[in-house]
Amino acid sequence: MNEAILKTFIGVFIILFSFLSYKGYSIKLKNENFSMVISGVLSGILGGSISMSGPPIIIFLKNKKVGKHSFRGNLAIYFFILNIFSLPVFYLNGLFTHQVMSFTAKFFPGLALGVLLGNYISHKIDERFFHDLTLVLLFIVGLVAFISGIH
Repeated sequence: MNEAILKTFIGVFIILFSFLSYKGYSIKLKNENFSMVISGVLSGILGGSISMSGPPIIIFLKNKKVGKHSFRGNLAIYFFILNIFSLPVFYLNGLFTHQVMSFTAKFFPGLALGVLLGNYISHKIDERFFHDLTLVLLFIVGLVAFISGIH
């Protein structure tokens, strides 16, 4: 599938989900375990094709209305496991170039500081603000995907 079409479609879906979720709509899942497997498959496909593995998992957790600590913990473990599988695949495909490693080294201090600040801030914000902020960020991700798809 054409990457631009995929990004545009995913962007529209994320924007629509964010808006509907903000308005209080959710999907009642008949088989939660099956839905989790589908979310994981979609995450893997999107991660491998357009480097957007997060939205399917975030959408699943947002739809389920998990608390902020469970939400953060699930994402942390999920992305840790995802990277355990992704890193060898990326390495075998020659994606760890000198430029990639150089950028990674330069990004790392900001990443470490951001994780520490984010963890500190997360304990200071209430549940409702956390969920609203998550939807705003998800909306922005959808908007960026949509715009990059149409350009």
